[in-house]
Amino acid sequence: MDSIKSDSEPAETAKPIPTEPFPCPECGQMLSASCRVCVACKVPVDYARVNLQEKVTLSELPDRLPAQAVVPARFSWGIFFVVFLIYFLMASLSQATLGFRGSTYTMGGFVLASSLWVFRDARAKGIPKPGGWALACVLLWMVFFPWYLSRRRTPYRPCPVIEAESGPIARAIILFLILLTIFGAVMMVLSGDFPLK
Repeated sequence: MDSIKSDSEPAETAKPIPTEPFPCPECGQMLSASCRVCVACKVPVDYARVNLQEKVTLSELPDRLPAQAVVPARFSWGIFFVVFLIYFLMASLSQATLGFRGSTYTMGGFVLASSLWVFRDARAKGIPKPGGWALACVLLWMVFFPWYLSRRRTPYRPCPVIEAESGPIARAIILFLILLTIFGAVMMVLSGDFPLK
C-alpha cells in the first residue's frame, strides 16, 4: 500500500501546464501557454512556481509593462489628406447643388453625425474618453476626425492629446475652441448668412 501511495504522490503534486499566457517566475516576462523556456531569461519554466503566481488580468498589464513599451498613437498624414479630399469634394458638390445655405446645413450635419459616430465607435472599442473625442471632432473636425480614424486601428496605443489627464493649458485651449465655435455661429446668425428661419 505504501508503494502504491508513493507512486501516486507525484501525479497528485504535479502541476498542470498553463492554458493561458502567464508571467515567467524568474523575470516576469509574459509567456504564451505553449512556452517551455523563457524567451527573455532563457530559464526553463518551472510550472510549480508558475501556478503559485497571481493571475494577471488585462487591466494589470499596462502597470507591468515597461514605460517604453507604450507607444502613443500617431497622427496619420495619409488619412488626413484622404479625409480632406473627401470633405472638399463633398463641400464643393453640396454648394454647387444646394447653394451656400444648403451646403452649410449639409456639412454641419455631416460633422455632427460623424462626431456622434466617433463617440459610439470609441465606446464600442473601449477607447478612453469617447466624449472627449466627439467634442474634439465637433470643435476641430479636420484635425481630430482623421486622428481618430488612425487611433481606432491601434486600440492599445493612447492619444496623449485627448486621453491624458487635462492640465490647465489643455482646458484653456478647449474652452477657447468652444468659445470660438459659439462666436462664429453667433456672427453667422447676426450677419444673415445663416438665418434661424
